[in-house]
Amino acid sequence: MKLRFLHKFITDDSGAVTVDWVVLTAALVSLGLAVFMAIDDQVLVAASSISDGATASSAFEPDFGGGADAGELIEGEEDDPDPENPGS
Repeated sequence: MKLRFLHKFITDDSGAVTVDWVVLTAALVSLGLAVFMAIDDQVLVAASSISDGATASSAFEPDFGGGADAGELIEGEEDDPDPENPGS
């Protein structure tokens, strides 16, 4: 009787698909972590470089309604000698 139970237990394949999916999922998570650890430093350097470039750019100067009055010059601008004919 025990031998029949043991044979039935060994040949039963219900649940085998679940084990396959668990192993596959663990392998994919491990691969993702390995890739993340490999490129982590390079991503941080690139993000810092982009941030520094965007901060240093003079093209992005938001105006939130405070700060310099309409008649004051922003640092680095020159006063236009002929306001009637701009760009001359």
